[in-house]
Order: sequence, then C-alpha cells, then structure tokens
Amino acid sequence: GVFNGNKATWLRKALSSRAESGAPPPQLFATQHSTEMLSPFFGALVEGLVVTITQSPSEVMALALERLILLMSLESSLSAPYISRVSSLCLAVFIKSSHDPVLVSLVQDLLQELCQHTTHDTALQTKFMPTLVSLLNAPPNKVPSGVHSVALDMMTVLIRKCQSPDKDNLLMNAVFPAVVNRVLHTDDLSTQQNGGECLRAFISVAAPQVVSWRDADGRSGLEYVVEVCNHLLAPSMPDGAATFVGRLVTALIHNVSQHLGDSLHMLLRSVLSKLQSTDTLSVVQNLVVVFAQLINNKLEDVLSFLCSVPGPEGDSALSFVLVSWCSKQHTFYGSYERKVTVLALAKLLEHGILQDDPRLQGITLQGDQIMSTERGPRTRSATMARPEQWTQVPLLVKIFKLIIYELSNVIEANMAKDDSQDEGDDEEEGWEDEPEEDGVD
Repeated sequence: GVFNGNKATWLRKALSSRAESGAPPPQLFATQHSTEMLSPFFGALVEGLVVTITQSPSEVMALALERLILLMSLESSLSAPYISRVSSLCLAVFIKSSHDPVLVSLVQDLLQELCQHTTHDTALQTKFMPTLVSLLNAPPNKVPSGVHSVALDMMTVLIRKCQSPDKDNLLMNAVFPAVVNRVLHTDDLSTQQNGGECLRAFISVAAPQVVSWRDADGRSGLEYVVEVCNHLLAPSMPDGAATFVGRLVTALIHNVSQHLGDSLHMLLRSVLSKLQSTDTLSVVQNLVVVFAQLINNKLEDVLSFLCSVPGPEGDSALSFVLVSWCSKQHTFYGSYERKVTVLALAKLLEHGILQDDPRLQGITLQGDQIMSTERGPRTRSATMARPEQWTQVPLLVKIFKLIIYELSNVIEANMAKDDSQDEGDDEEEGWEDEPEEDGVD
C-alpha cells in the first residue's frame, strides 16, 4: 500500500524529511537484496526518483541520486529499459549543477553504472559526447566557471567505463581534438590536470587509434599527446600542472614506447627539467615513478640515457635523479607508487652489486647527521659558524637502508592487521559465549 497514490510525491516527501532531519534515506532503497521485492515497483521507483531529482533542492537531489545509483546497479533486466531516461537525467543534472562537486560526483557514479550495460554503449556515447565536446570547444567566458574541468572528468568516465567505445569515429575525430585543444589553451589548473588524466584514458583504452589517427595536416595523435606532456612539464608552468603528468608519461612508455622514437628522449628531458625545478612532493613523486617504471622494464636503456645527460651541478643526470629520489623515498605515499619505486630500488641494488657497475658505485649522498660533542647551549653565532654536518654514504648503502625501512613498515602493518583480526575473532567468540536472556527467541 505504500506505493499507492502519487509515488513521486511520496518519494519527494520521504527524502525531504530525511534530508532536513539528517536521517538516512528510506532503507527500502538501501539494500541490493530487495530485487525481488522491488521488481513490481521498479519503474515507478525510477520515475519517482527522476521527478524528485528534477524538482528538489541540491540536498534532496543528492539523496535521490544515491538511491537511483543503487537501483540502477541491480539486475540489468530490471534497469535496462530505463537507461535512456536515466542517462537524459544524468546529462541534465550535469549541465545544471556542474558547479556542485557533490552532485557531479554522484552523476559520474551513476554514469559508471549505466556504462555497465554494454548494449547501450553507443547510445550513451552519442548522447553525452557531442554535448561534452561542445562544452570543451566553447571559450571559457561563454560557459559556467569550472565546466571545462568537470566535462573532462565526465569524458574520462565514458572513455574508461564504456565497454566498446566508438574509437574510430566519435572518440578520435571529435573528442580527442577537443580534449587536446582545451588542455593546450587553458590556464585553469583543474582543467590541465583533468585533461592530462583524460588523455591517459585515451592511451590506456585506445592506444592503436591514437597512434594511427592523423589531423588535416598529417600530425598524429601521439604527437599531440607528447606535445601536451611537454607543455605541462614546461618550467614556466606551475607545479600543479605537472602533478599527474607523470602518470601520462608512464602510460605512454607502457603502451606505445615502440612508437615514440626520439620523442621518448625529449619527454624524459622534459621530466628531468621539471624535476630540477620543483620541490613539491607530489610532483617529485610522480616524476620519479616515470624513471622507476623504466628501471623496472628497461634498466640498461635508462641508465645509459641518464648518464648521457648532464645534471644541474655538473654531474650526470643519473646522479641527480637517484640522489633526489633516495632523499625523498621515505616520504612517498600511495601503495602503487611506493611499490613501483621500491621494486626499482631493489633492481638497482641487485644490478649494482652483481655487475659492480661504476655508474652506481661512484654516487654518494647525504647519510646521517653528525651530532656535535659540545655540551651546553649554543649561541646563534656559534651555530652559524659551525653548521650541521652530515655523513656521506654510497648510493647502494642508502638504497639498502631504504629497502629495509620499507620492509619493516610492511611487516609492522601486517602484524597490526593480524592483531586487529585476532581481536575481532576474540570479540566474536566472546559474543557467542554470552548467555541468552530470558524471553529472547
């Protein structure tokens, strides 16, 4: 009986009252185990949520979008008939609320669910991509602030999540040029970052098409991606523009290195140049990962290249990269980045010991601080006269210490995880031993 009458009104009131009180949405929509129960009312629920989303303030819209995401994640036989209706809603909410990061994030989550329906891939791309391309091609003063950035984010979702993207026609002939043009002609940091991530999706999903595509002047898609990388890595660009470009360079090396030719060395020189001009940890880490990936896959090639390029202080670029890397390795974050860099360090250590490589043996770097033996407080003038002193250690010794440090962190984390699991088991056992109270079935 709860669904009799005006279902949209009931849904809107239910969601509004919970939004105002801070209570969660109706639990009827919060479980994925209610498919059988929901089946007779599925269409009415979807329609009610769609109407609620289009007629409600942002707080209620967010709650309704969350419920709609759950509904569309149920069996495809239930949700498939409503793909067109919900995708139109997605696009409308995106255009209307592109300034609201919460709603945009929910729309992206909903779009990801829609992309799971492979039979609707073409329809989704045809509906979304022309609108997104039109937004990307529009001058910044003709569209709402920030819309270029979120349009690139939406495009990345479509490229990565559609099971069969239209690579040869819509994707390469319309989307790709629009993305490249927007990244090369914007000063907005978010647009630069999201544009780089969107191009990384192209390289991951449609690398052969990027390599073979040509514009009217005969330039390949790969040339344009390399141009974007060099543009974002330029010393004149802010550090934020290069925060994620290391991932794009790594994707190029991983997927199309055989097609890069001389462009690879040009890219690596740009990475080196940016590494020399930045102290921002996130940028340093992402650029170091580029060399770590090369060490893991093409050790001799990258060693030879770095030895052939001069560093900023007269030594080789190899010395500069490894000293910068080892001095910051303990501050790196992210499980993937730490895994890649530690494996590369282990490979360098193995190579340096087994091959007795003089290119590595000759590098030294800062070790431990030498503590003063003088007792009592030191004046400022005394401190300036005798600045801090540090030991110098061979590179391979430093690498060995870093690997031990990372290993100890992993062991400690695993022990803490095991202890937590044991405590959970003890609590469960204790609960089972509790005597039942009278009157409890």
